Amino acid sequence: GASSPLSPALSSGPAGGSMLWALEPLRKTVVSVGSVVYQVGMFPTRMIGRLAGGITRAIHARASAKSSGGLSGGPIKDLWLVVGLGNPGTRYDGTRHNIGFRAVDEVARAHGIALASKLKANAQVGVGSIAGESVMLVKPMTFMNLSGESVGKLSRYYKVPKEKVLVIYDDLDLPNAKVKLKLRGGHGGHNGMRSIIEHFGGKSDFPRLRIGIGRPVNKRIPIPKHVLMRFAKEEQEDIAFAVADCVKIVENIMVNGLDKALSTSNQKKNPKTHNNRPPKKKKVKSEKEDVSEGDAQSEPIVASAGDGEVGG
Repeated sequence: GASSPLSPALSSGPAGGSMLWALEPLRKTVVSVGSVVYQVGMFPTRMIGRLAGGITRAIHARASAKSSGGLSGGPIKDLWLVVGLGNPGTRYDGTRHNIGFRAVDEVARAHGIALASKLKANAQVGVGSIAGESVMLVKPMTFMNLSGESVGKLSRYYKVPKEKVLVIYDDLDLPNAKVKLKLRGGHGGHNGMRSIIEHFGGKSDFPRLRIGIGRPVNKRIPIPKHVLMRFAKEEQEDIAFAVADCVKIVENIMVNGLDKALSTSNQKKNPKTHNNRPPKKKKVKSEKEDVSEGDAQSEPIVASAGDGEVGG
């Protein structure tokens, strides 16, 4: 018969047969492992290489996506960034400091631009078209003081020049609901604008759309508290008109360019007449009563609105 691979001493006699039987499981294991090693060496090597390469590429792609803040794609030709400033979270919804968010939301609604829930560069963004111009709407989710991180990263990644980054934000130094377009300027003490200027290398030559929120009438209210308060009920209508004006100004910029929009957007407006309804006339019994009523309507009502905000 066939010669045994074991030594003659182990293959002869009863003791040798018993030893062979005891080593049989080990022999089978060695043969099986050898067969697998042989097969792997013969043909799946390329497959294993491809698998390893795929895993490596996936790891690199994940790391790259994380470092880029979820940005993808390349430059979008002639892209505008329309940025609204505010603080993330429902606790800040409707506050004076978040009027920039509200304006961008209204631009998105008016033009059917969806703001994605997945963040890019730590900002909520939506890409669409307004009057044939490519527009990316941006709401930084970094909190106000770090807004420049998102704006700077997006403008660099998509190669958008500063002149095409329009920032919409609240302004204490403008009367409530007044809207003003400017081509450049400083931060005016606004921390969101300060951050954006810092991330633009100290350059402030980019357009901005300011929405007035006014200073607190009640001098006991500190500015940080004032900007994080919600508008009083009697302010809501004017603020709604101001936000609608912002939408029209953005459209004007896309249709006619910044210079022409500037010449027509800052005309003096009365918010109460924006909806083509004349202000309601009060019934006056006499000239004397009319004068006293007018005096009573001026400051005391505004002051009481401020006190009401504090209580709320």
